[in-house]
Amino acid sequence: MRNPSGDALVDLLLAGITRAEARRWARESGLVNMRALPPGIQKNLARGKPLPPGIAKQTLPRGMLAHLPHYAGYDWIRAGSDLLLVVTATQVIADVISDVFR
Repeated sequence: MRNPSGDALVDLLLAGITRAEARRWARESGLVNMRALPPGIQKNLARGKPLPPGIAKQTLPRGMLAHLPHYAGYDWIRAGSDLLLVVTATQVIADVISDVFR
């Protein structure tokens, strides 16, 4: 896979969970009815792209993190109503699970 600048990326992990599972854990953690990002920003949340600058990313509560798979070198974050798996060092998006927090 290549990022938008054309550089080859190391194999990015997939989230390894379904949207239904993530939504259930979000509800259990009280993370519901979150607003989606504006369409112009949301379209830039894609696998292999860096996080857009200035994006309001939120850490997740420990209760939800306990359910999510742990991958060394990756972080789970919330951006609007989406759940993102990002590479810690580069902030490149490894996977997006849309509308988890709606």
